Amino acid sequence: MDLFWEILGKKHPCDEVTYATIIDGLCKAGKTSEALELLTKKHDGKWIKPSVYCSNPIVDSPCKEGRMDESLSLFHDMINYGVVPDVVTYNSLIHGMCKSCPREEAKRFLVGFCMMQEFHQMSTPTML
Repeated sequence: MDLFWEILGKKHPCDEVTYATIIDGLCKAGKTSEALELLTKKHDGKWIKPSVYCSNPIVDSPCKEGRMDESLSLFHDMINYGVVPDVVTYNSLIHGMCKSCPREEAKRFLVGFCMMQEFHQMSTPTML
């Protein structure tokens, strides 16, 4: 991380792939709080546009540890930042719910996701 902060300190631009890679690595190393701090600085500092690729590991990490309240809170934060969840986001949450919540709650979440996908497909114009 020191090298990453040094690069940023020298005003070298980092792209979405760089941030996503660092955030994913931090989450896999059990440093989700550091990853969240980086994501927050990235968004608040307007360094780069919020993305699902940077947000997914942060939502997934607490899911794997059975901390669903935290994952759902991060999921809602993600949406509030304007990041549109994708199938990876929902897969992480549903998997976590199946492991640590009543199945009915996971089922409701899955149904909500399917309804959102249908709405999105209906509201998106198609080319003929």
